[in-house]
Amino acid sequence: MGRAPGAHPLHRLLAVQGAVRVQRREHPDRDDLQVTRVLIKLLLLVAIAAVFVLGLRAPSGARHLALRRVSVLLAAALAALSVLFPDAWNAIAEFVGVGRGTDLLLYGLIVAFLLYMVTTYRRFRDMEQQITLLARRIAVDETLPRAAAVPPPGPKPAAGGSPAQDTAEGEASGADGR
Repeated sequence: MGRAPGAHPLHRLLAVQGAVRVQRREHPDRDDLQVTRVLIKLLLLVAIAAVFVLGLRAPSGARHLALRRVSVLLAAALAALSVLFPDAWNAIAEFVGVGRGTDLLLYGLIVAFLLYMVTTYRRFRDMEQQITLLARRIAVDETLPRAAAVPPPGPKPAAGGSPAQDTAEGEASGADGR
């Protein structure tokens, strides 16, 4: 019948010509987009794994504090650069396979929020342990003076008893006539 696809000479012409390079980039199923989407997924999974590992690790004193200070300085510098060069986020987002720079910032803020949650959890867990230890120490300290003031019930010690027992024993030995 002559109505099959590709039967018309115009269809053959368009099939050979194909889409121009700019149009290929706009298509959602292009091959290079799939590769860059894998890159952002890999980067996000590595960041989440790093947050998880940091959450399991105990803080190491001065080194931990220095790392926190450096990360705050880097975040401040990144924020200042974001204000000065907002289009840089779009270029970075395009490189890693995210649609827009705002989406990339959202992903980064999600990772930062996870890090904040993990560090806050660790801090509260450490404070709870310290409060528990302090409560136990206070409870032991309050019970020790009371226990020392009241002698425990039971048999009287034979040697090294209290002074009242020694005088009573001394009077008994003196009554024997020794």
